[in-house]
Amino acid sequence: MKLRIKILFLLLLYISCNSRLISEETVLTESDFLKLIANNHPVAKMAQIAVKKGNQEVRRAAGMFDPELSAQYSTKNYDNKSYYDKLLGGLTIPSWYGPDFILSYESAAGNYINPENNLPNNGLVSAGINLPLGQGLFIDKRRAAYKQSEIFEKISEVEQIRILSDLYLEATNQYWEWAASYNKVKITETALNVTKNRFSAIKQAFIQGDIAAIDTLEAYLQLLNLEINYQSAKNDYFNQSMMLSTFLWNENQMPLELSSTTIPQISSIFETPDFGIFENYKKDIDSLVSVHPEVTVYDLKIEQLDVERDLKLDLLKPKLNLKYNFLNQALNPLNSSFELNTNNNFKFGIDFNMPLFLRTERSELELANLKLLETELERKNKTLQLKYKAITSLNELEILINQYKFFFDAVNSYQILFETEKIKFDIGESSQFLIISRENSLLNAKIKQIELYSKILSKFASVKWSLGIIAK
Repeated sequence: MKLRIKILFLLLLYISCNSRLISEETVLTESDFLKLIANNHPVAKMAQIAVKKGNQEVRRAAGMFDPELSAQYSTKNYDNKSYYDKLLGGLTIPSWYGPDFILSYESAAGNYINPENNLPNNGLVSAGINLPLGQGLFIDKRRAAYKQSEIFEKISEVEQIRILSDLYLEATNQYWEWAASYNKVKITETALNVTKNRFSAIKQAFIQGDIAAIDTLEAYLQLLNLEINYQSAKNDYFNQSMMLSTFLWNENQMPLELSSTTIPQISSIFETPDFGIFENYKKDIDSLVSVHPEVTVYDLKIEQLDVERDLKLDLLKPKLNLKYNFLNQALNPLNSSFELNTNNNFKFGIDFNMPLFLRTERSELELANLKLLETELERKNKTLQLKYKAITSLNELEILINQYKFFFDAVNSYQILFETEKIKFDIGESSQFLIISRENSLLNAKIKQIELYSKILSKFASVKWSLGIIAK
């Protein structure tokens, strides 16, 4: 009775210790890993900066439509004579639709004022408009720059997704390499512990004279081989952990090192991955590829080139600007009354300019058309490449999953052979050599199963990348 209580106490102590050790381990899932990358990785931060730069490009282009104050003052005195004292101030208000609205105030005084500049004592105010009827009626450099900046802002957002897609693909592949190396360590460690126990039992049986010395030697060699494999697996796990650490950064942009207590997401390698979720991708592959970030960037660049072509086309028109200003005497600060002069007081002008041959303008238009055609061809080529990449990745994934199904059955068969060989050994119908052979075959099959499963999960990411949805 006391012996049973003691065994029970030791069992509870063992469970308690193991529970404490397990609780100290931190599981880093694939989704949490990618979140850390999205929030803190320098490349992800650079992608965010690119978006902010796009925002500032729009702001800078919008500044071309800001109202502008101007003032000019000049005076001349010579030989105790006031030659002139002139002031010109104004406010120019650009509009999106082309015309510029102008408000101005002008005053002039002195003994030698040009008669043309003779103004009322209070000065002259004017309100006018500068209206383009040729070049600049439908588009000009200001409007073209603003439209292109808006498109650039969209490109920056798509570029962020594209950069993150590449980063996620690389990181996901490394994550599952790390997870595979961890599982290899665990499987090899389990096999090593079993072999240690078996070697101790065989050595004891040899001492008692129950088995031959050759069985002891075979068990010892198996122990050495598994010890070497275990050390190799631990070294590979360490290297993969270091490689994974290169993706880990904190919020202060300081690199992090993966803790030894951090373990990967443990996916059951005894469950066959489901390909069904990718069946719809096969049906929608054209529509998915058409909105792939790399294709979308080309679409937006084509929009930018369309704006540039429209601007070059507008330059073929003659410059024809109408200028009209209504004139009125300025308000006298000492006299609160203000009289609006409705007489026919105005300034009116026409500017006209047009090159005779338009060789520069026609060349620039043709260059814009060629650049547009070049970009459209690049888009078609990139779309086709991505489509075939997606088809290839989907096909490879389907083959890998089918292979895994067969390999799943193979591992089960190896397990049955190993268990059967142990039973035959216990009844004296097998040998230590055959047991070790079956055990090695089973261990190698499990390791290959882990590698194949990791490859499938990496291929999942490759499929999502080729379809442009890995970072969406």
